[in-house]
Amino acid sequence: MKAPAVAPLRDLWTGLFEHRLIGRAVLAMTVYAAAAMASLATVIIARRELPPDTLRILLSYLVIATISAGLEPGTTKAAALMNGGRELPPVGAVLIISTVKAILAAAILALIWKLSAPGVTLRVLLLTPLITIAGFCTTDLRVKMDLEDHHTRAIAFKQISTVASAIIATLMMLCGVSAFWAILAASLFRFAMLAPALHESAAWRAVFQGARDLVKDTRWIEFAGASALSATTGSIDRLFALHFLPAAALGGYYVTFEILSRFWLLPYLMVPILFARRVRGEASGGFLRAAWIITAVAASAFMAVLVLIVIIHPPLVLAITGRQMDGACLGLAVAVVISSFNQLRIAELQASGRGLHVMLVLCASVVWAALIFWLFVRHFGVAGLMWGWTLRTCLDFLGMRFFATPRRSLGVRS
Repeated sequence: MKAPAVAPLRDLWTGLFEHRLIGRAVLAMTVYAAAAMASLATVIIARRELPPDTLRILLSYLVIATISAGLEPGTTKAAALMNGGRELPPVGAVLIISTVKAILAAAILALIWKLSAPGVTLRVLLLTPLITIAGFCTTDLRVKMDLEDHHTRAIAFKQISTVASAIIATLMMLCGVSAFWAILAASLFRFAMLAPALHESAAWRAVFQGARDLVKDTRWIEFAGASALSATTGSIDRLFALHFLPAAALGGYYVTFEILSRFWLLPYLMVPILFARRVRGEASGGFLRAAWIITAVAASAFMAVLVLIVIIHPPLVLAITGRQMDGACLGLAVAVVISSFNQLRIAELQASGRGLHVMLVLCASVVWAALIFWLFVRHFGVAGLMWGWTLRTCLDFLGMRFFATPRRSLGVRS
């Protein structure tokens, strides 16, 4: 009779110790926390010191850079599925294909940027290809590091690239440099971060052969499509905020979102490990159950801390974000937690060969997210965006749970 009660604890023990999650978590959290603090401090200072128009351009750049970094082109993941994650293409091949895909996506991102922030000049919009190439290549290299079990290195690489470039752009604007030169300098820094990876690449003949193989394998479309849709739904709230909210409210919402979304450290840490294990056909059931348990426990503590802040020291939140921690903020926190579970489910489905199913759900998610945020921000302002997140993530959760268990349908070992 005791076995059912003991099984989850045994799975948790396996997930924590056999898979060495604690050691990875400590290292990753150190990097992630440092990057988060630097990013938040930069945005808070910019919100207080920059003129409204300049602040809007800066925040719009940060949103577009975030989308481009989240638009994973799927090159490395598709190659991993092709050979069970045991032999990955040369770095140079990955960068070539990622660059081509980024150039194709740049026009769409530039259009989104202009529609969400009409004040952005054409000169600044011309930098979109650089921003997109840097984002695509950085993310694909991060996936490659994860598949090679260099998880902490992967997190440090992407966080430093993303956060340091944002700090560079912000500091230059604070010093009176134009948006064009500030964003150009930030983009060039991200390219400099990619340079060391080229030294690890194979001979050019092998690079071009690897690039040709990657072009022939069309499974990247499922991953790229899912990533593009996920990045769109994950950033569409700030796109509507850029268009409809005044600069002060926009800055306050951006800071609030950045603080609460730090909870995504958990899926950010565990999803790559889960994907790599499943692609290689390794037993991962214990790790997956441990990931869900850890996320649930952390979510309970996360919400308890927020409620205590509301009760004990609401002026602290007001001083940082510019608004009271109210029911809408707690609704956004709930959405962040639900989204964490959604990310675990997406990784499970993709690694089991069901990327097309994920992409179909995310197609629907883009539609209902656009409708929800458009209606809610126009009628309820900042609070509407926060409650919109809650509704959207609940719908996403139901959509992801609609599909059959991938282990049962594809025979992946657990």
